[in-house]
Amino acid sequence: ADISNMVAISESTPGPLGVNMATYIGYQICNDYGMGYGFLGGIIATTGLVVPSVIIIVIVSKMLMKFRQSKYVEFAFYGLRVASVGLIASALLSVAKIAYLGTGQITDPTALLTAVDYKSIILSIIIFICIKKFKKVHPIFLILISGLAGIIFKMG
Repeated sequence: ADISNMVAISESTPGPLGVNMATYIGYQICNDYGMGYGFLGGIIATTGLVVPSVIIIVIVSKMLMKFRQSKYVEFAFYGLRVASVGLIASALLSVAKIAYLGTGQITDPTALLTAVDYKSIILSIIIFICIKKFKKVHPIFLILISGLAGIIFKMG
């Protein structure tokens, strides 16, 4: 449940999930230990996460320019695309399970129908349609609407 909440909060701010989590954790650790430097802790944690990746990307891009026409490099990118789709699909299923079924374990197949959160499924479909139909709608607006709908659904 904590990870699900962290993902929801992290996705409401700009930037990749890992960067947002690093910023949050750096901030939290520096505040929890009484240092009072939460902001600085967030910057240091984010920098520590980003800098190694930037260095690796620069090195790989220099090497890639030399081998750009290689069929093996092209084949490797084909495999990487397929792997990234699988990783994203796995993350989607994990988050969907928490969002649509809650955090409880369902052991009885007949309990599945009562455990499904139909309001969340309907909200997801509406948001998906809005994204596809109204391409100019800003994602922040959709996130705010979803948060408001969550408040209304849980209060009502």
